Amino acid sequence: MSSLFQILESAFKLLEENKVIAKA
Repeated sequence: MSSLFQILESAFKLLEENKVIAKA
């Protein structure tokens, strides 16, 4: 469970970074 949550958190972080890059 812990690792699964970590994977989801990492994926969300990547999406956030992509959003910032797209805006820039």
